[in-house]
Amino acid sequence: MVAARRVVAAQRIGKAILARRAEKGLSQRDLAQQAEIRQGTLGSIERGETYPQPRTRVRIESVLEWSLGTLEAVGETGELPASEGPPEGGATDGLLGMTQMVIDTSRQAATTLPDPDADPRVYLAMAMNVVRLLSHAGHLLTKGVRASEMGEAMKLVAEINKTKDAVMADIAASPAAMVGHQLYVWRRDSGVDLQTVSEMTGLAAERLAELENARPPTDGEARILAKIVGV
Repeated sequence: MVAARRVVAAQRIGKAILARRAEKGLSQRDLAQQAEIRQGTLGSIERGETYPQPRTRVRIESVLEWSLGTLEAVGETGELPASEGPPEGGATDGLLGMTQMVIDTSRQAATTLPDPDADPRVYLAMAMNVVRLLSHAGHLLTKGVRASEMGEAMKLVAEINKTKDAVMADIAASPAAMVGHQLYVWRRDSGVDLQTVSEMTGLAAERLAELENARPPTDGEARILAKIVGV
C-alpha cells in the first residue's frame, strides 16, 4: 500500500473503530484491555495516526464482533462490508454469540486461503491470522463467560479447538510449515502438553508456544524438535 493510501486507510479504520466502540458502549480502556493491546496504541489507531498491524486488527475485530478482514476492507473502501451491518434478531449479542460468529468466520476464511504452493509466505500469514483469531476468541470466552453459560461455552471451546487444529494441520502439511506447526499437530495427536515437551527438550514452554505461533526456530531448536515430530 502506497504511503498516501495508507494514511487515508488509517483514518478510515480509526473512525470505524471509534464509532463501533461507541455503539457497543465500550470505553477506549475497555476495548484496549479486551483486545490485549496498549491503550496508547489504540488511541493512535482511533485518531488515524497509526495503521494497525494484522494481529492488532484481528484482536480488535474479535472484540467488536466484526468478521476477519473487516478493518482491511474499511481501509480500502471507507465502508463496512454489507455482511457487517446490524445482526438480525440479536444472533450475535453477547460473548457466546460473538464467539460463534468468530468460529463461523474463521471456518469460511480457512476455505478461501490462497494456494500454499503459489506463495507460502502469504498463505502462512493468512492462515496464522485465522489461528490467532480463534485463539483470542477462546481466551476472551474463557475469561469472560458467566457460570450459567459454562455448558454452552465449553461446546464453543471445543469448536474453537477443532477448527484451530484443522487449520494448523493444513499448515503443517504445506510448504509453509515450520517445525513449530508440526510440533503443535504432533502434540494434539499424541495428547502431550507443552510442559511435557519442555521437560523432554530443555526448551522453555513459553518458547515452544512462540514456535507453534510461527516464530522461526534456531537451527538448534529445529534439530531438537525434528527428532520429536519425525521430520
